Formats: sequence, structure tokens, C-alpha cells
Amino acid sequence: MIQEIEPARMRDRYFARSRQTVAMARQFTAETLDVWGVTQHRDDLLLCVSELAGNALRHGVPPGRYYRVRLRRYEGGLRLEVHDSGPGLSRTRVGDGYGLRIVEAVSDRWGVLPRQPGKSVWCEFGAPANGATGAGTGLRSMQGRPDGGTGTVIPYDYDCVCGPWEVSHVDVSQ
Repeated sequence: MIQEIEPARMRDRYFARSRQTVAMARQFTAETLDVWGVTQHRDDLLLCVSELAGNALRHGVPPGRYYRVRLRRYEGGLRLEVHDSGPGLSRTRVGDGYGLRIVEAVSDRWGVLPRQPGKSVWCEFGAPANGATGAGTGLRSMQGRPDGGTGTVIPYDYDCVCGPWEVSHVDVSQ
């Protein structure tokens, strides 16, 4: 009996605190999308990983630490997360640059979740993960969104079992 093996539904990779790793994070994302056969929103996902990885390097990754890029696909959508161990929660503010505003403009949803240590900044394309709907958890204001502020901040269990998954090595090449 021949059994088709499904590609992993989640992929992680750690990257060193170095500007050169933004391109590596983008390459990791492109390779993952290729393996998964994802073509819809490809350019937007690559733009978002560049913005979120760049923000993690500028504002969230202490010297000697790493940041993690996680991609998770699910029925009808895809979630990109960038985890760092820095303090504070990301938000859009006047005068802070355009990175998170770009993420907000091209993704269907985005948000920030605290973790110990640090935070995870995420964005989603397609249907919400786990079919979540509603006003969210209040971790990120959705006011001013085209949806009238009814966007979703999805609670996320980092230890969840979400099907076949894979964790890549720590990428320390510079």
C-alpha cells in the first residue's frame, strides 16, 4: 500500500541577531511556501516576514539571543509568527516607521501575544485559525481597521499539537 506523506503543517527556524538573517528568514519562508505549494499571498507573506524580522532585530532581540520565524498552515489559511525575547508589545504609533502598518495593510489579521520572555508578532492570511471569530482578547487594538474594529486576536497555545510539524536547526550563519 502506498501512503502519501503530507508535508509538515508547521515549520520553525531560529535566526541569529544579525541584519543578514532577514534575507535568510525570507528565504526560509519562500522555501516553506514552495514545499506547501502556496502561491496565494506569496509576495505579501515575504514582505511581512521581512518587516517582522527587521522589527524583531531592531526592537526585540537582545545581544546574544535569537529570534524565531514560525509558519503554520491550516485549512483555508496561513499564519506567520516572529518570536523574540525583548520587552514590550509591538504596536503602530505615529512616527515609528511603516513596518507594522504594512503588515496591517496586506494581511487579513495581525496581532501581538506576550510570551516569557518576550513576545510573538503574528499575521494571518485567509480564514482565521481554528475558526475563531469575535472581537479578540484586547492584546491589540483593532480600531481603524477596514472591518470596523471587529478583527480577531486569536489566543494561541504555543505547546499545541497541530498535526505534523518540523523544527529546523538554529541558523547561525552570517
